[in-house]
Amino acid sequence: MLTGSVDEVKQQHKKNIIAVQTPDKIEANDALFTILPPDPVKKQDTRIKLAQGVNVRDAINWLNEHYHLTGFTEVLPSMNEIFIETVKSKNATEQ
Repeated sequence: MLTGSVDEVKQQHKKNIIAVQTPDKIEANDALFTILPPDPVKKQDTRIKLAQGVNVRDAINWLNEHYHLTGFTEVLPSMNEIFIETVKSKNATEQ
């Protein structure tokens, strides 16, 4: 079902989500990103989903110009999440 190294598989299934660390409350910028609900584990991070066609660099540059960023991380799915999504997708196409 899945081929490649763990890193390759995670990159293939990423959802263009970035976890941003800042003391500021970030507002959505519809042209660049939307705000997602907080991560249950890292509640202090603001999770954003990039708009289609927007790259990480452009979004981070804009955020850095408008907010005090202390860090950011690309959120990659776990192998468990990828497996579940793949099985559901395969089952849906077989029905």
